[in-house]
Amino acid sequence: MIAALYALAFVAAALAVVLARRSPEHRPVAVFLILSLASDVVRNLLITWVLRPARAALGAAPFTGWVRVAADVDGALFVAWRAGIAALAVWMFARRRPWGVLAAYAAAVAFMVATYPRGADLRRFYLATELASLCVSLGCFLIWLRSDRKTTVPTVCTGVIVAIELAFVTGGPYRADIFTGWISAQNMLVVLYLALIVVQGVAIWRPSTSQ
Repeated sequence: MIAALYALAFVAAALAVVLARRSPEHRPVAVFLILSLASDVVRNLLITWVLRPARAALGAAPFTGWVRVAADVDGALFVAWRAGIAALAVWMFARRRPWGVLAAYAAAVAFMVATYPRGADLRRFYLATELASLCVSLGCFLIWLRSDRKTTVPTVCTGVIVAIELAFVTGGPYRADIFTGWISAQNMLVVLYLALIVVQGVAIWRPSTSQ
């Protein structure tokens, strides 16, 4: 499943790059997909080679030293997905630069690092970042709906990403335990990347639809 998911994410990002070279409006989507794939690869490496072995050795004891740094980086990258979705929605739907989202992300990461170890509070913290991202994204989507701007491939892609993120909260891992329920999240991500591949593939095959 993980290998297939990475393959789909890579194809979606590659198609986004092709479209971004044709239309500058698609660049934020390409940047989001590339950075998301890169951050997920880094997280997987950290979990597999650092955090999981350290947890097995330490038991319930808090991480220290470089392992603690790796844990903080992992948490920051986990939250980055939510911040990235909000930033993409602000850029594509509200037509504004997402400096406020970036500032909020920096504050959230600083809070997460300062309050370590967090224990059960980490679940509530991650849910809070998810809900904040959704509120911003859906608010920007409503702004776009009330505008007279036409539907483009980048806005469709952004809408698909926001819709899947909404599904994460309403029917995905957040309905149970976010640390053990990620099989459902992986299935939703497969749907996300397949949808993005189809939308972007059609736009490349029929260039008139990419505008």
